[in-house]
Amino acid sequence: MSDHSISRDDGFFSNTGNAADPDWWNRLYTLLEQKTGLLLTLSRTMVSHLLQDRLNALGLSDLENYFSLLNDPVAGQREWPNLLSQWTVNESYFFRDPDQLSVIEKHLLPELLAQNGRVRDLTLWSAGCASGEETYTLAMILNNLLSESAGAGWRIRILGTDIDADCIKRAQQGCYRSWSFRHIPQNILATCFRKEADESYRVDPRLAAWIQFMELNLLDAGATLGWRFRFDLVLCRNVFIYLSPRAVQRISATIHTLLAPGGYLVTGHGEVDRQFMERIGYVLRMFPHSQVYQKPVAESGLSPSVRPVTLPGSTICSTLVKPKIFHSPTDNTRNSPPPIEDICNRMRRLIAEGNNALAQIEGESSLSIYTNDAHIRTLLAWALANLGKLARAEETCWAAIRLDPTASAPHYLLGQILSDSQRFSDALQHFQTSVYLNPGEILAMIELGNTLARLGRRQEALREWQAALDHLLREPADRYLGPLDRWPVQTLVDDLKRMIRESL
Repeated sequence: MSDHSISRDDGFFSNTGNAADPDWWNRLYTLLEQKTGLLLTLSRTMVSHLLQDRLNALGLSDLENYFSLLNDPVAGQREWPNLLSQWTVNESYFFRDPDQLSVIEKHLLPELLAQNGRVRDLTLWSAGCASGEETYTLAMILNNLLSESAGAGWRIRILGTDIDADCIKRAQQGCYRSWSFRHIPQNILATCFRKEADESYRVDPRLAAWIQFMELNLLDAGATLGWRFRFDLVLCRNVFIYLSPRAVQRISATIHTLLAPGGYLVTGHGEVDRQFMERIGYVLRMFPHSQVYQKPVAESGLSPSVRPVTLPGSTICSTLVKPKIFHSPTDNTRNSPPPIEDICNRMRRLIAEGNNALAQIEGESSLSIYTNDAHIRTLLAWALANLGKLARAEETCWAAIRLDPTASAPHYLLGQILSDSQRFSDALQHFQTSVYLNPGEILAMIELGNTLARLGRRQEALREWQAALDHLLREPADRYLGPLDRWPVQTLVDDLKRMIRESL
């Protein structure tokens, strides 16, 4: 429900130093997309004003120093909330998009209440909640449904998250003025709010007790929420339209992982690609005025109502019965660590789905058991690189190489990381090592040729491309190559022939 709008034009402010440099703007757009998924839509003139305000507040003299600060793992973590609070526009009000809310009230929530009736436990998430109106709207709808049924004994948890720290502070206060109530039914206003002396309205504490708010970058949702959560319903409305396609896919895949079997994701109208959603496991459900995506019950052997869910730091957990821990009566191996092969296969699947944050969690937790496994470290480095954490990815590759100096995969990955950092001479050495350790590593041969071409060594590049092509022509044309079987042999053959032809 948080409308994060950032537009752009060609103006700039001269007193911000590097703001006139197109390369600097491209770096800023790239960094913003990598860190938050947001697309820059504020004008450059406006951004220049906002950047100058931050420079003044921090006592910095130029944009390069500020750019370095944003990239710093410690100082940047403190500064990003300050920057985003100025750049994001948060438009929200109670009972926004009544047609969608009607589907939630008349179809989704009744179905979920019936589905979870045995354990009487329901967990909802308002992702991109802005100042909290959507989150409290969910609570009001649910309160009405439970009042009409046997509501006693239900444990309700509703999580509201937003990337803007200021929005979360306002949501936690639960106090609103007339503009937020422009579509709220009067009976709801009378029963769910208390009027304050300053003419504002405060949410009834009984509803607020269900809710926890927290600041959250949706790109980090998998790492932050992990497997502690299994949501029955996730609302992520009017958020994806402000994010890059890559970010939308990553977040959609993360939400799919965090949904309980049978759970629902509700997005804004036309915000996601149906084919992609179905490819990663969602099922489309159509209603007269809305469409929603469901995670099939059959994807898990667990009952939809069996979920180890806890809201960390929740103010209501101490007053509620703690959830039981369910184990299968036939499970006699739950205290044994999973085999390394199973861990690696799971990490590959998560990476293939774009769920790199969860792959990172899987890898880091597994290394506490299998400390000296190079395969897990290589996959962890891959996930970190996909998340834009290149320094950590590079360190993890080196750790894998030290554990297994004969493995080609970490050298190949390290070469890619170094290439992305424009360190082509260093990348060349690792691609050469990867090919030396595994002479049949076709993708490493291609990357070796690409790197030689970037360094101006055209004849050597041609030799590597030709060697890769010779290997490919011995492979079945319908085969796929690479760790995730993503690269069709025929496509690689066609690309190499074109590259060789253009270089002659």
